[in-house]
Amino acid sequence: MSKKQTAIVTNEQQILLSAQPVKFPDPKCGIYFLIKDQKVVYIGKSTNIDGRILQHSASKDFDAFSWVPYMEDQLCEMEPEYIMHYKPLLNQRIPKSRFMSKASIKKEFNVHMGKAKRVLKLNGASEYSFNGMVYYDRNEVSEILEAYYV
Repeated sequence: MSKKQTAIVTNEQQILLSAQPVKFPDPKCGIYFLIKDQKVVYIGKSTNIDGRILQHSASKDFDAFSWVPYMEDQLCEMEPEYIMHYKPLLNQRIPKSRFMSKASIKKEFNVHMGKAKRVLKLNGASEYSFNGMVYYDRNEVSEILEAYYV
């Protein structure tokens, strides 16, 4: 047990001799999961997870968090995979970098969606349901529709 300090330490050398180097933890990079009542309620990606969790604590209701480490160049690929798998309540949209809605397919490819949907289905494109909307994998859509319409 330490002795209770009653006066300031006036010997600077004593302070300098007991100094320890500053060590900040490496920022965690990966996919994080906000948890409420033992359920994943939000999924995000960050190169500084602790900082991002602190930001979320002001606006999201959660009581715990978890994370899976990934390299920074994997984050944009992996986040939508987790969101589509868990479909967390607080994620309102899925990342457009990976998935396309029917409206975005129609706009981007300038196609009639009824016909495009049949072409996608015939060619085995996967449909994903999220918050009552249907999405398609952007890479599959591009590959199928560019081959069909070219």
